[in-house]
Amino acid sequence: MRWIAGFVLLLPVTWLAVGQTPAPATPTKIAVVNTERVLASTAEGKAVLAELERKFAPQQKQLQTNAAELDKLQADYQQKQNSMGDAERQRRTAEIQQKQKALERLNEDVTADFNAAREETLARLSKRVNEVVQKVGAAGQYLLVLDSNASGTMYAASSGDITAEIVAAYDKQFPAKP
Repeated sequence: MRWIAGFVLLLPVTWLAVGQTPAPATPTKIAVVNTERVLASTAEGKAVLAELERKFAPQQKQLQTNAAELDKLQADYQQKQNSMGDAERQRRTAEIQQKQKALERLNEDVTADFNAAREETLARLSKRVNEVVQKVGAAGQYLLVLDSNASGTMYAASSGDITAEIVAAYDKQFPAKP
């Protein structure tokens, strides 16, 4: 008799549960992307970074030439300083210091220009990478896609790394221009 009373009490609850539809499945996958690797691995990224290197190669060569010239002046000064008069020693010291400062300024300018061009390029590419991550994330039904380079990601198993998938999708969506 007791179980009949329990059955009668549970019967309305069972009918309520049968009448309900299950909640839609929400994505539960979490993935990580190494955006630095994406930027360096896509065909466009490789081409753009190679173009930057080519663009700044003359300035880099000029820096190397100036550094070699300065090294030669310093070596010559070291070798002949004991046989020079005071006026000649002061003139050469001043010349070396002037060339050293000019080399430092040129190095700073070239470095700043290169970094500015690189950052501008990477910002443009990053925007495209974000578009691709959004599409891949939605298509793959990911709940969350984290940048493994961003602060806050303390651990990411390699099984959740979709960087290669992002690179492939990026190259498909934004093929490199020859």
